[in-house]
Amino acid sequence: GSFRSYFSASELARRDLERRERWASTPPRRPFGALEIEDYYQTEAGWRVHARNDAIERGERELAWRENALLERHYGAFLSIWRNGRFEHRLDDWLREDLEREFGERPFPGFESGAHNQRIWLRPSRPVLWGTAVAFAVVIGAWGWRRTTNSTEQSPGRLVP
Repeated sequence: GSFRSYFSASELARRDLERRERWASTPPRRPFGALEIEDYYQTEAGWRVHARNDAIERGERELAWRENALLERHYGAFLSIWRNGRFEHRLDDWLREDLEREFGERPFPGFESGAHNQRIWLRPSRPVLWGTAVAFAVVIGAWGWRRTTNSTEQSPGRLVP
């Protein structure tokens, strides 16, 4: 099957290897911190786990099998996160073996993963930051000017005809 990723195939393989080594001793924090930089590899893997689990819940076992195959091939480090005495994102062995027996040898032409696959932007770009700062300055300046204008027109002890 095919799927879209923010990473090229070689970069995805490199990131999987890096995460596998790093997460073997220190699994990623959960949940993300408020100002933590997003790990796009981890996000993509999480989308695929979610798509796989949703397919299982809907009874779409073959789709779940295909999504899991993508996970095992490209996001193995994510499946290897060990927490609370178990692999947090792996299918239970009995379910994986059952799906393997049912769909392991079946071709699935034209499979394209439907998991979310757009990049999430946690930090705005420079133009967005500067545009927001300028807009904020204009609003504050207009508010201050209006306030100053209103206070001089209605100063105490002064009659306005």
